[in-house]
Amino acid sequence: MSDKIHLPDTAEPLRDAIRRLRWFRQALSRQLDDLGAETGLTFTVDDQKLARIFVNWLREVDAQKPGDPAARRSYFDFVSGLM
Repeated sequence: MSDKIHLPDTAEPLRDAIRRLRWFRQALSRQLDDLGAETGLTFTVDDQKLARIFVNWLREVDAQKPGDPAARRSYFDFVSGLM
């Protein structure tokens, strides 16, 4: 099994996709740190699985994105809950 992460084809520039994943990893890490401080539990994150989950989530977001700009705020409130 290869340790390489194969990124999916996307129209989005690679640097933007990487920035989004980096932001997501940082946000999750902060959340897990806070949860660990509250509960005394420790968490281990598999970066490859996390990247795969994130990419799948982005695909779902893009596939269901509404065309109506007025509906976008509600939509993104909804899809943040999907994560």
